[in-house]
Amino acid sequence: MRGGDGNESDKAVFGQILVEFKKQIVFDSIMVCDSALYSQENLTEIQHIKWISRVSMTIKKAQ
Repeated sequence: MRGGDGNESDKAVFGQILVEFKKQIVFDSIMVCDSALYSQENLTEIQHIKWISRVSMTIKKAQ
């Protein structure tokens, strides 16, 4: 597992961390993340991973 650097943006690294972590898991699982996961780039990157996240209220569609 790789923890993110405190200076990294969660939105920038969450998707990458989940993809790398999923490679290490040998059973069906669901990843649970906070709203920093929810970005177009991350959604594209994790499209083959099961996940649950809260959508940030700063996104107009969530409002």
